[in-house]
Amino acid sequence: MAKGAEATEQRARVAGIALPRMFASLRHRDYRFLWTTSFLSASARNLQQVSLGWIAFDLTGSSVLLGTVLFIYQLPFLVFALPLGALVDRANRKVLLASSQFVMAALAAALAADIALGWVEPWHLMAFAFVSGVENTLIHIIRQSLVPSVVPKEGLLNAVALNSAGFDVSRIAAPAVGGFLIAAIGVDGNFGVQAALLLGVAFASLPMRVGFAPDQVERGTSGLRGLAADLQEAAAYIWNDRLLRQLFAIEYAALLFTVPYLAFMPVWVEEVLGREADALGMLYAAGGVGAVASTLFIAHRGNVRRRGWWIWGALTLQALGLTALSQADGYLATLGVLAFVGALNMASFSLLVSAAQARLPERLQGRGMAIWNLGNASIGIGTLALGFVVARAGVADAMWMTGAAMLAFVVVGFAALGRTRGAF
Repeated sequence: MAKGAEATEQRARVAGIALPRMFASLRHRDYRFLWTTSFLSASARNLQQVSLGWIAFDLTGSSVLLGTVLFIYQLPFLVFALPLGALVDRANRKVLLASSQFVMAALAAALAADIALGWVEPWHLMAFAFVSGVENTLIHIIRQSLVPSVVPKEGLLNAVALNSAGFDVSRIAAPAVGGFLIAAIGVDGNFGVQAALLLGVAFASLPMRVGFAPDQVERGTSGLRGLAADLQEAAAYIWNDRLLRQLFAIEYAALLFTVPYLAFMPVWVEEVLGREADALGMLYAAGGVGAVASTLFIAHRGNVRRRGWWIWGALTLQALGLTALSQADGYLATLGVLAFVGALNMASFSLLVSAAQARLPERLQGRGMAIWNLGNASIGIGTLALGFVVARAGVADAMWMTGAAMLAFVVVGFAALGRTRGAF
């Protein structure tokens, strides 16, 4: 048996305790700290999603404002992802990670005070969303670029899946708790809790034994010319690798359809279900339950054969799930459909990103993941467009249209991007 296969078969051991194969990556010390930062950061983000969406809709009752705020949050992925990716490949990644979280914790605390004092205005939410989007772009790139540095290549899919599972556990806990906390301590208290979680991210990153990218000392070009050269190198590498190019295209297009619907769960809760904030938290949590199940399954498998077929199958079922959501007018039915869609969403993401990272050399991980994260701009565009559709046609019909549009993408993409079906 090859060494890589042996590594995935052996049981992980942490502090002398044997763990199942699905947790194999946790035997690596730095991965454990990285996983902790990912979990705490995701908890803060998911809590923010509930809080920011709720107060944006509560201030004016406008789905357009809600969509605009969340579009602004995603906009920095498009504007700043590339330069931040080049920065990550040149700078001390641990210092960037910790310092960005200290700054963001202070801003979350400031917004909490702004809301508590009754001073909050819609433009305050937009400003906070933009700065938070810049910080989130940076931390996404850092965390993704660090995964190949802290686990061996044969354990990459397991590590990505476990990272995704941590994110999904937070999707279960943070939104559910956040919905109840809005009723208990107010939305200002939620932003205070977010600040505390971000401080936890900063402190958890400090013990990691990571720093600069492996070839950082070899670069002699600095300034804008060096930045442009760095980005050109990464873009050329991705473009010249046909499979990588297709993986990136699938990710960009899929994000346009598979994530924006979540932003309109506050509208769904009020207009379709006629319930309060505690129900909103449970809707977000339902998607997390499904996602945890799918990512743990992938982590247990360790290596999925014919991954391309799995990806296209998951995308097809997501499209059908979004169409089914438009008909789910009851609370339990909505929870079930969201769990189904959440499972498929995270499965396709884990398979796509692990395939892309495995084909990128370590020296290009920061820039490669920056280009990958440009896809988050698709979420912003989709959210903004869906906001207008919801305002005009209603949230239920908007979900049906989203599912139909995604199904059309799957049919066209499956025919046009055939290399992804059997190449890995």
